[in-house]
Amino acid sequence: MTVKILINKMSCEHCVKAVTKALSQIPELSLKSVQIGEAVAEVNNLSDWSKIKKAIENEGYEVIDIKVFNESR
Repeated sequence: MTVKILINKMSCEHCVKAVTKALSQIPELSLKSVQIGEAVAEVNNLSDWSKIKKAIENEGYEVIDIKVFNESR
């Protein structure tokens, strides 16, 4: 499934790199894109959704919402 993570307090390319690095540490995520204010990833068998929030908050940013899209193709 695909998730779109809405993130507050990102304002520059440094923020994008910090969030990219943090989310890359979660083995169940495969990042599609990260830009100011959001990240999009493919999720496989993630049992603890708080991993996403914790990884982003540990970098100093705030998760506003995580939207899940079940793609059936």
